Amino acid sequence: MGHSHPTPHPQAVEGRPGLPPAHRMRLSAAIVLDRLAANPGGFKAGDSSPSAEILAPVWEYLKSQNLALEADGVYQLTPKGQTAHQQISRMRESYLTHFDIFALVNLEEGMFGSLEDVSQEGELDEDWVDLRVAVAEFKGVDPYTLVFCAMLSDPDFFAGDEWMEDLPADSFFYQELEAIVQSQLAAWELGIEPATDEKEESGEENMTGEEVLEFVIGQGAQINRERAADLPEGGTPPLVPPGEALLKYINDPKYVEPLWKEPWW
Repeated sequence: MGHSHPTPHPQAVEGRPGLPPAHRMRLSAAIVLDRLAANPGGFKAGDSSPSAEILAPVWEYLKSQNLALEADGVYQLTPKGQTAHQQISRMRESYLTHFDIFALVNLEEGMFGSLEDVSQEGELDEDWVDLRVAVAEFKGVDPYTLVFCAMLSDPDFFAGDEWMEDLPADSFFYQELEAIVQSQLAAWELGIEPATDEKEESGEENMTGEEVLEFVIGQGAQINRERAADLPEGGTPPLVPPGEALLKYINDPKYVEPLWKEPWW
């Protein structure tokens, strides 16, 4: 199944808290850590170009957190910065392995979709819903962090130097991120109450939104395990957790790897 970052859901009800400035700075710092790890020595200290001016507040933050330093005229990761980057990379891989499957779910049919189920206009068919944020919240994962990892998993995210324009706290990137999280379906919206005649014919019972999510998470985790078993050596995603971790995701719908709840630095 291909992956994509979430898009605003027009039918969802807004009501989640906004993205505070301190959280935005942490996300910007994570972006720069990723670029610094991918391009060591590629960012000159003391650069006065327009792009360097955008990066300046983030460099100051990284230095204040002992995540980066200036040495030999360039910015470099500190050991603490390397550890933080590794954790964020593992979260991105965990997202692809465990959460991306919930991008397209047909609750009526009990099916998990792929990008081919999206219309040519890029809009979801009304039978398909994106449950990644709802699943994250059910597991106690910060929804902004999850959507951020989804965006970073898009191979086009770092195309060119446009990513630098996403760093300021008031950038369109953060406006989009906040709009996406605010608009996604929540657990309480997923409850199922069959009509009286349907109950009599099928024997179906009411299900709360949490019960719906438990069922969906269990099915998705089982499919993830089957896909992991079918991966050839060296296949993608790059990191497939050991069988024990996959079983935990299947047996406990609220389970999530500890790294999702640990501080980044």
